[in-house]
Amino acid sequence: MQTSLTSDLTVKFDVGIPDIPPAWMIGARTHLLDCWDPQIEWIRVPGILFSSQEFHASVIRDSVSQDCTSKSQSRNRRGTSEEPLKVNGLYHDVRQHGGENFAHAILDGAVSSLACQSAARALGIDESVTAIIPANSAPYVREVYKLIGVPTLTTSRTVRGQRMRTNFNTLANIGLAKQLLPAFLTEKLEADGARLPKCVYLARRGGRCVRNADKIDSLLFQKGFTKIYPEQLPVIDQIRLLWHADAVIGVHGAALAALLFRALKTDSRPFCLIELFGPGYIVTLYRHLVAEIGGDWVGVRGRVTRQVVDDLDTKQQRGFRRIVSSMLSGRMKHRIPGKEPAWQRTHQSSSFDVDPASVEAAFDVIKSGIMEPPSRVIRRQTVVENP
Repeated sequence: MQTSLTSDLTVKFDVGIPDIPPAWMIGARTHLLDCWDPQIEWIRVPGILFSSQEFHASVIRDSVSQDCTSKSQSRNRRGTSEEPLKVNGLYHDVRQHGGENFAHAILDGAVSSLACQSAARALGIDESVTAIIPANSAPYVREVYKLIGVPTLTTSRTVRGQRMRTNFNTLANIGLAKQLLPAFLTEKLEADGARLPKCVYLARRGGRCVRNADKIDSLLFQKGFTKIYPEQLPVIDQIRLLWHADAVIGVHGAALAALLFRALKTDSRPFCLIELFGPGYIVTLYRHLVAEIGGDWVGVRGRVTRQVVDDLDTKQQRGFRRIVSSMLSGRMKHRIPGKEPAWQRTHQSSSFDVDPASVEAAFDVIKSGIMEPPSRVIRRQTVVENP
């Protein structure tokens, strides 16, 4: 990592955001492609080329920051006379992006906090940078920061002190992970590798889970996958599990963020992720992450039902059919991972059916690198430049 120091207490970072190769998204059988005979839908997702961007971390003297969570905003609207909490030394407020859940803590808050520590050293400041996290943070969020050696302070109060800020987005954090994650983690993560499964199925309970789990469980068991509920494991064991895996399949969710630590690996063993999505909630975050850690990615979209179409095809949700039309014509712009639009949030927590044949096709892609699938293909433009 190359950094440069400017006169205004700002350190610039040379961040390499990897270009993303084309990939396949495999859809459950519908009549959308062939009105006579339902077929698997092979959607060729375009590659993405990123333009260079400037990222930096800065020290802002005698700065004040507030908790930007929804509960805090409600409290602030009611008014409060509480004095700001004075923090001695440098602090980095990650309550808005980095304190909500496991994925945000790893992909946003943790890496940004490590960058602030690196910037402080470049500025000649020999002290730790404290990460300010929400007062109601779950224990596993605090454990993430403890694991990487970043001290934390949990509070919902306004904070005053020498604040450090970055302009990083999630993709920048992914690009910086290899340089900033502490090397001492490698020894911890290598431990007990022989007893851990090489093929892992990350299952979910509650919202956004697979409804026809019995069929998918049976298929994956036959293929040698071990079903695991990650929330039952300590943080270090969740990370260690994905560190040693050669193949992971799971519904899009926070547990997959533990893959970021594979950026520290130096071996060249092949790795793949098959990511399952509900038909009304598809995001690209982990495709970027897998590209950074040198793996293969295939998406599997759940079954489109009449309810999904009816729920999304409303004026308030921007019109599901118009969005599909834009996707097919290649007019839809790529978006850096962030807040999902309203039409996606409609089914953010919805459970869905997964077509076993689509999962089988995903394994075929990983195994043989299929370029021309047997059934009809939805094609978008070849590549998106400078999104």
